[in-house]
Amino acid sequence: MKKIEINVSVAYPIETVWQALTKPELMSQWIMETDFRPEVGRQFKFKGKKNKFWRGWTECKVIKIEPLKQLQFTWQNSEKQTPTLITYTLTKTDSGTNIQATNEGFDSTYGPFEGFFFRTMIKAGMKKEFSGKLPEVLANV
Repeated sequence: MKKIEINVSVAYPIETVWQALTKPELMSQWIMETDFRPEVGRQFKFKGKKNKFWRGWTECKVIKIEPLKQLQFTWQNSEKQTPTLITYTLTKTDSGTNIQATNEGFDSTYGPFEGFFFRTMIKAGMKKEFSGKLPEVLANV
C-alpha cells in the first residue's frame, strides 16, 4: 500500500499548532468545514465542494489522540474506497514545531498503481494546506 508523507516546520509553539489540528473552528479554516471533536471513536465529516471526481464530503473516525503529540483518524472519500489513515505527529523544535503528516493505506480501490493519480492530487492539496493555509490560521490563533 502506498502513502503520502509531508514534513513542515512552523515557527509556532506546539500548543498553538495542536489547537489548529484539533479545534473544529480552526480545522474548518485550513482543511474543510468539519464537525470534528477530539474524542477517540468519534465519527465526523469534512465537507467541501462536490465535483465530478468527489461527492463533496469525507467520512472520518478518530483513532488515536496523544495531546500535543499525535492525532490519527481515518479518511474515506467514497463508499467504494478503503479508508486511509491520516496521522499528524508533532515534534517541538528550537524554532517552533515540526509537523509530520501522513496519509496511508491507498490500495487497489483507488485505481491503477494504488491510486497514483488520486495520491498525486491529494499530496498537492496537503502541501497547499500545510504550507499556505495552516500558517495563515496559526498567525491568528
